[in-house]
Amino acid sequence: MNTIPQIAEAIRKLETSTEINAIITAVKAQQKLIRRLEGAKAAVDLRIGQRVTAHGSNKGGITIVGTITKINRTKAIVDTKDGLYNVPLSMLQAA
Repeated sequence: MNTIPQIAEAIRKLETSTEINAIITAVKAQQKLIRRLEGAKAAVDLRIGQRVTAHGSNKGGITIVGTITKINRTKAIVDTKDGLYNVPLSMLQAA
């Protein structure tokens, strides 16, 4: 299996936009699969009424703490002191 530096070197050797677009498509597809698997794994451990934390990258990287009120396919509704947040399951951790 290739290491990250070897993959990066191979990408630098690409010469056409078509080749680069094919790589981008493959990376996005793999990223989507990994996110689904992470979400499914997280959903198994989460329950309605459970206290959770989520570390966000938006809003200055804040951490929210709250209680799960509903679990959807890929996200959960988390009730915090600041209101309701729709949070991806992969971002949630038991508090």
